[in-house]
Amino acid sequence: MTKISDELFWEALSKSAGIYARTADYIKRQYDVDITRQAVAQRAKMYPDRLEDVRNAIVDVAENVIIGIMEDAKTKRVDIKMRAAEFVLLKSPWGKKRGWSDRNEISFDQTAPLRQIQYTSASEYLEEIAKRKEKEEE
Repeated sequence: MTKISDELFWEALSKSAGIYARTADYIKRQYDVDITRQAVAQRAKMYPDRLEDVRNAIVDVAENVIIGIMEDAKTKRVDIKMRAAEFVLLKSPWGKKRGWSDRNEISFDQTAPLRQIQYTSASEYLEEIAKRKEKEEE
């Protein structure tokens, strides 16, 4: 069985947005190397730091969509772009790690009383940005 170099593997994973099935398909198409989704996952998980970098890049793209929409007053169908970006930010564990959440979470430590941890609500954040933008335009 033909193998693919680490450099080409990570390039394929990045171009496939960190999605294992897409990566396997990409490697098959680009390099004619048969690899399963499970094999991609296993190989990627051997290097958790690199895998996290790939996944953080996805959150970067979503955050850039929001910034782009805020800066471009002529963007059409903003609702579709915003929902896509919001989905990635709110539902991915990588977005959550960076402070994106639409709910409160409770942390439990058996040696201490319960305490509530407040994450930034993406919906509230986006509403605040819209309000600021309206004030600037007045």
